[in-house]
Amino acid sequence: MNRTQLDARLKDYLNRANLTQEALDAFVENAESLMNRALRHPKMLQRVDLTLPEDSKIVALPSDILQLLTVRVNDAIMRQYPSTAVEMLTAGAGVGYIVRGDCIEFFPALAAGTEVFLDYRAAIPTLVGGTATENWVSRTFSDVYLYACLAEAAVYLKDDQRLQLWSGKLASIIETLEGQGWEQNIADAPLVVMLDG
Repeated sequence: MNRTQLDARLKDYLNRANLTQEALDAFVENAESLMNRALRHPKMLQRVDLTLPEDSKIVALPSDILQLLTVRVNDAIMRQYPSTAVEMLTAGAGVGYIVRGDCIEFFPALAAGTEVFLDYRAAIPTLVGGTATENWVSRTFSDVYLYACLAEAAVYLKDDQRLQLWSGKLASIIETLEGQGWEQNIADAPLVVMLDG
């Protein structure tokens, strides 16, 4: 389902053809925020491969990052330290990194040509204010978008009965979606043929 179809379906379900584009955008934006917090699906997992062009201690995180999972430097997993460990790491008492806002600071600094791999959970690409008219959630799981937006609309319209109904439906869909998504990730396992007899 693309954004135009989502808007039309929302107006139909809500029986409100006069909803403004601003209100529809707010429903979608709030729904995406909820989905980014609630969904844990393999399609959200991303990897960024960086080769540092110069000696560097600080590397920018991807703009769509929700959660950093692992950092690998030249195929070795790096240890994350809390920001309170800066003095210890600066003194050379450890090797690893600290996340500071939208950057990673490495200890010690990385040499030019170092390969850095970031595995992270990415935000769902937004359907508001950009050029995208659909994303993997709207294409594959359009009911998630629909019910998340309907729940947001119920808050806007102060419709407590519908809020309870649509929030319950959304919670049920997300629960089944999460289980289904992780089961799809086993395709890398070798095929084993079992013969009777």
